[in-house]
Amino acid sequence: MRMNRVVALYCAVSLACVGFSSAADAAPKRVLAKAPVVAVLPFKVLNKETSLTHYGEGASDTVINKIVNDKTLKVVEESQLDKAINALARNQSGLFEEDSALAIGQMVDARYIVVGSVQIVGVGVDGNTTNAQIKVNARVLEVETRQLLVSESVFGPIAAAFQQYDEIGARLVAKVTAHLAQRTEGASADNVAVDQLIGEGKLFDPAFPARSGVSKDLHKALELYNKAVVRDPRSARAYLALGHAELRYSDDLLQADPGRSHSVLTTSRDHLRLSVELDSGNPFTLTQLGRAEGKLGNHADARVAFERALSVDSGFVAARFGLAVALLTQGQLEPAREQAMQAKAAGDSRADGLLQSIDQRLALQKQPAPASAQK
Repeated sequence: MRMNRVVALYCAVSLACVGFSSAADAAPKRVLAKAPVVAVLPFKVLNKETSLTHYGEGASDTVINKIVNDKTLKVVEESQLDKAINALARNQSGLFEEDSALAIGQMVDARYIVVGSVQIVGVGVDGNTTNAQIKVNARVLEVETRQLLVSESVFGPIAAAFQQYDEIGARLVAKVTAHLAQRTEGASADNVAVDQLIGEGKLFDPAFPARSGVSKDLHKALELYNKAVVRDPRSARAYLALGHAELRYSDDLLQADPGRSHSVLTTSRDHLRLSVELDSGNPFTLTQLGRAEGKLGNHADARVAFERALSVDSGFVAARFGLAVALLTQGQLEPAREQAMQAKAAGDSRADGLLQSIDQRLALQKQPAPASAQK
């Protein structure tokens, strides 16, 4: 019973689909024949005060202006973006989940999406912001590859908020154009083939938004991802796509065929390990590896994987939640509670349930032992 509960906890770790690829801080600007399209989602204001919501609008508007003025990239029209958001039928908080953001990016045919948040620190009890500080976080993800290309953060006096907006916008544009300069040098035949196979697999993969005329079929997706691995055994992306799909297939098999489920789970873990060996800087891969290790009962290895993911991107909430689960299963209740609290502060809705489990365990520890046990 307890093992099933542990597996359920690891199953709860978010499937936010992102990756990581480093880019040089600067590169010669290149104007492409067809400018890549970028969708800039509204920046989320982490403060509860409604009087501060305009700071998120200011941040996203400045980023849009930076992109427009740079002319290397093309911004999705606001009306088109609004239609996609409404069509997805998500509530406002859902827009800031990366899987939802990526789905919106696909709907508007964007190559990149920008997601971000704003937090005001030091607001007076009367709402006075004179001495407050503003922190702006922003990320750029490539929709097709689901890679995290850029993760930037700036912090400074709220009186200089527009300078912080300009700074974050300039950093994003510089790193995306650097990435484009690298990518447009020409791709190998293996890379092109892997991209095509993964792209086709995603059409069938239930984890990705449905496309008109294509029925979801995880088995078909697995077949295509496996072909991508065979096509290029040195592709971290191919192993990630295959391992991630196998992890979900293992969940599907758990009730009907536990033995088969365990076998698929072990294979998934092995493929995710290979992906990490080829690209150790992808927090999503490390998080999924942590999930697989945890579900196999390797809680120490799961913890290491989640910690490595957070060392790459400290804001990767799925890894933070996963680390809390791993610590809980190892009996480290206070550290688990601290990580769960951080996940909750970052907006993870599942953290409340996890905190309840941790607090129940802590309460049991504090109860005096029965008299019979003390003899």
